[in-house]
Amino acid sequence: MSWKNEIKLEIEKNNFDLGSFTLKEFYKTSLTNLEYIFKENASCRASIRANLQKLRDENYLEFIDKGKYRVIGEENNEWNKFINEYHKHEFRVHQTQGF
Repeated sequence: MSWKNEIKLEIEKNNFDLGSFTLKEFYKTSLTNLEYIFKENASCRASIRANLQKLRDENYLEFIDKGKYRVIGEENNEWNKFINEYHKHEFRVHQTQGF
């Protein structure tokens, strides 16, 4: 069990591998579990941030803004494309309906 592997599992378990996620969202969904797994670690938040940086350096993650991340991969690219097209369509529908 390594920090990087556990963080990847948390990302996938919480569906953060589709779209993007914030550090705050990650803490909210995963911090308690990681603190339980790594009981001997008194600075889990710092370890999470350090390992997110390592995952970025290994091209698993992309930092897209301060505290905001995206998993790099074709599946996520397709998901983001779908979401963007959906929102464009919804915007056009609202425009034609006078919203």
